[in-house]
Amino acid sequence: MNNSLVAIILSNDGKNRFVRNVKEDGFRFEGEDFQCREIASNWIGFYDWLRTDASEIIGLRLTIDDPDIFTPMTYQLLKNASHANAGSVIYLFFGQELKFCASLSDDSDFGGNFICEGSRGSVGITFNEPSTR
Repeated sequence: MNNSLVAIILSNDGKNRFVRNVKEDGFRFEGEDFQCREIASNWIGFYDWLRTDASEIIGLRLTIDDPDIFTPMTYQLLKNASHANAGSVIYLFFGQELKFCASLSDDSDFGGNFICEGSRGSVGITFNEPSTR
């Protein structure tokens, strides 16, 4: 497991963005400042990086362990998870490509999670950097 963090930025425009090399105390992306808060044990739940047959990362599958971690604003930006319960699965894609290869998308990773609130209303969720496949 790599100690570097990446973030998925959820913004009001409905587009999720994948950002590499973020810091757990905060970061800046596309002119927006993000302040991160620690989550108990840096844990949201298990997650898998969704990869194409060519190993390109196109999204993330997150199985939420504790839905109370997320703020109402985060749920608003997650749109497809507005009533998430423990064990709920959320798919976050970074573009138009939605087809992923199941055998390359089975990381079962965990940890490295911080919730980062942006100065312009976006929310970032950090994860351990995905392994290369």
